[in-house]
Amino acid sequence: MRWLTLGMFTAVLVFSAASWAQTASQGESSMTGFAYCTYADGRQVSVRYNQPQVKKEEATEGKLWMPGGTRMDLFTETPLIIGGKNIPIGAFAMYFIPGRAAWTLVVNKNVTKGAPYNEQEDLARDNMPTEKLGYTQDKLLIYFGHVQPKVCVMRVDYGKVRSTVNITQQ
Repeated sequence: MRWLTLGMFTAVLVFSAASWAQTASQGESSMTGFAYCTYADGRQVSVRYNQPQVKKEEATEGKLWMPGGTRMDLFTETPLIIGGKNIPIGAFAMYFIPGRAAWTLVVNKNVTKGAPYNEQEDLARDNMPTEKLGYTQDKLLIYFGHVQPKVCVMRVDYGKVRSTVNITQQ
């Protein structure tokens, strides 16, 4: 019985991982990326996003950016603090506004597929200081570092820029 349960768990895990794996969409030049961070209590925050290639898509300074033309999705199993604002458990739309010295992270409550961005539905905005990379990151890469029991740092690499922001568990 224990082997059957373990086998079923493994199958679910494999199929779940396959659904989140980085796979190219038909006819599109971007891939889907997935990043997550696990806090000390075992709860997670995760991001699902498109990974456009730098040479095919420019992140325009001062304008709301949806990589690959689609919003990013932020999922959290725990209440968060982003930019001094409380974010409840749930799913949210996520965007960036690129800038020269810093980018801005935008968390928005509207997750309706195909809905246009509406600033009135923003839950939080946070400054993301930038630094120059010593290489060119040819496609968008988002990843987390768990730096304290209740703090994950989200890093965003694109082109020759890295932006960072703290995602803090309440």
